[in-house]
Amino acid sequence: MESIESMTIEQLKERAALLASEMDANDEENRAYQSEIDKIYARIDAQKS
Repeated sequence: MESIESMTIEQLKERAALLASEMDANDEENRAYQSEIDKIYARIDAQKS
């Protein structure tokens, strides 16, 4: 990847949009992981009772 210093304004905007979409996707993935973790601990707690 070229450095941001050598990118045009259009390339910079595209790169920023790509990074923002990757962050959004990671947020969704993290919520899914957290949901599964919560279910795992709920199952562990239920089995301890």
